[in-house]
Amino acid sequence: MNLPQSGSAKALGDLRVLDLANSAGLYCTRLLAGLGAEVIKIEPPGGDPTRHIGPFYHGTPDPEKSLYFWHYNINKKSITLNLEQPEGAALFRRLAAEADIVIETFPTGYLASLGLSFDELHAINPRLILTSITGFGQTGPYSHYKATDLIALAMGTQLYLCGFQDRAPVRTGASQGNHQASLHASAGTLLALFWRDISGEGQHVDISMQQAVAADLQWTMAQYELTGVVRKREGSRLFPCKDGYMRYHTGNWEGLVAWLDSEGMAEDLTDPRWLEQSARRAGQQHIDEVLIRFFFTHTKAEIYQEAVRRRIPFTASNSAKDLVEDPHLNSRNFFVELEHPELGERFVYPGPPMRLEDTPWVMEHRAPFTGEHNEEVYLERLGLTADRLKELKALGAI
Repeated sequence: MNLPQSGSAKALGDLRVLDLANSAGLYCTRLLAGLGAEVIKIEPPGGDPTRHIGPFYHGTPDPEKSLYFWHYNINKKSITLNLEQPEGAALFRRLAAEADIVIETFPTGYLASLGLSFDELHAINPRLILTSITGFGQTGPYSHYKATDLIALAMGTQLYLCGFQDRAPVRTGASQGNHQASLHASAGTLLALFWRDISGEGQHVDISMQQAVAADLQWTMAQYELTGVVRKREGSRLFPCKDGYMRYHTGNWEGLVAWLDSEGMAEDLTDPRWLEQSARRAGQQHIDEVLIRFFFTHTKAEIYQEAVRRRIPFTASNSAKDLVEDPHLNSRNFFVELEHPELGERFVYPGPPMRLEDTPWVMEHRAPFTGEHNEEVYLERLGLTADRLKELKALGAI
């Protein structure tokens, strides 16, 4: 698929974002970049630590070939900058003076210790929006505690709800704490932009990973507050089949039994006593054993297609391979091929999580190499000389 490129109108095409984020905020800046903002990834000299997260292209560790870094940094530019050097901090102030948004994930108080607090940056650029993503927010007794994705999931209660009641909680995949923080950060940033369009003033957006996770727990807290009941882990009834797993969502019992019976595999489930929901609940283990024997005779695709025809609620548990080959996602052009000219190859990336008809998602270029845009930003934009750039590099400022 070819998504609309740089010639199309961009939802955030007039905005410049300075990206100081680690894993907790990389998805936020990826979303802003996909919506057309110019996102400048600011890395320490030598490159961002996330460049060392695998897997790697062809399995060989290389900071320029991290698939993790590639995924989260498409459409971005990269410069190197040492904020802890006085010269580096001075350069950042100049960049912030011309920026619209700064996304950062440093510990609470770190930027202030460098003379780069929101108040100080706001004095330079009153329209600047600073979005800070931390484990527990900028205030409160935990505000100076550090947090990983797992800690955010645990402290936000999502971990407690995942898994089965007869075993310890289990972590969800794909760093959901980081992603939830990034999603709330992107929403908060866009709301701050909306207010800036009205008032002309930027503001500080404070994102707590714990709060982001806790905010997405559906009715869990309301149930406890109103009834005193602590919601338990509910697990997921997955049944193995020939090539993976399927889930049966309770519903259309008669249709399910008729299907099994048509293939001679209903066993005793045709007995009228099973029509009573209370009987099925009491005999769930036996029913599951019958279903497992049935599932083992079919593939996921066979079960799903027949279940749709019979209007029985089954869901396939898709692997990454299943997802890439999914006919529905491919019909919607969800996946996008992006060229890596230096490797002479094109790679498939997940595309837009949302669709905007008039200002579509853009997929313009691969993730940047470390400091790939130093000359563009420092020489062309800030007007430094090549000799000054060499001096700053020697000082460890860039």
